[in-house]
Amino acid sequence: MEVQQLRCIVAVADYAHFTRAAQSLHLTQPALSNAIAKLEKELELKIFVRTPRGAEVSVDGARVVDSARRVLHSLGELNSVVDSIKGVTTGALRIATRRTFMRTTTELVRRFHEKYPLVSIDVTDPMTDEEVFDAVDQGKCDVGFCRIGGRLPGLDFQVLYESELVVLSAATADDCPPRVLSWPDVAELELIAPSAGSPVRVGLERIFIEQSLQMKVCIESENFESRVDMARMGLGSTIADRVSVLGLPGFRIDSINPPIPTKIGVINRSHSVPPTVHAFKSPAREYFTDNFPQVAQFELGARPA
Repeated sequence: MEVQQLRCIVAVADYAHFTRAAQSLHLTQPALSNAIAKLEKELELKIFVRTPRGAEVSVDGARVVDSARRVLHSLGELNSVVDSIKGVTTGALRIATRRTFMRTTTELVRRFHEKYPLVSIDVTDPMTDEEVFDAVDQGKCDVGFCRIGGRLPGLDFQVLYESELVVLSAATADDCPPRVLSWPDVAELELIAPSAGSPVRVGLERIFIEQSLQMKVCIESENFESRVDMARMGLGSTIADRVSVLGLPGFRIDSINPPIPTKIGVINRSHSVPPTVHAFKSPAREYFTDNFPQVAQFELGARPA
């Protein structure tokens, strides 16, 4: 039994397709099929049932795949320990972060750079979580910082923080303490919202529809920093993830009830993980533990269904 065989069966289980799994591992389809066939022969059981549309994990195979995931995670932890002993002195780290999380990402990068000053860092800021997923899944970036949710084959995640949507309004000299607003309360506010038709705007509108409400939009802007600046000027209020405005001065930040929870964390590919990715996760955990111990949480695994 070889580590590459374990990577192969996990990839096929994630993608439910031999060809796509082979592409994700940069293997030919025959090479992946041969690796799995040898493992099935060695274990004397069928891990997958071939179907016209691809492959399904067999009943017995499900237990093998689960064990393989645990082994690969343990190997990742071992690599992290070895890296911490030897020290990550050089290399490169390509980060994709959702644009609204750029302030937090900047702090994570600062902490990482202080520990590993010789590692080159490249940060890109896609508009949506899906674009972050794609950048990491396609190997364009090594690690992503985004919302964790849904399912995307071939990626592992580490939840760092459970966030929620909040309302930002300009702080005033006689401001009252932060409030807990109901969604009808939020619907009465003049909102500075993302541009119509954008993924973020569509997501917000869906939330209001679920509450049988309608957004009252006074200004539209696709740029998150612009929405924040206009809210600071008192031109209206804006809705944001709490994690994207942590420590932001000049605002009253009101909670919303019922809350819309979101898990925020880092993602990376399940295989061929650079040492710099393991090294990046350490200051990320430290940042959330140091600043938000009451809400920081660490959950590791393949992307949830």
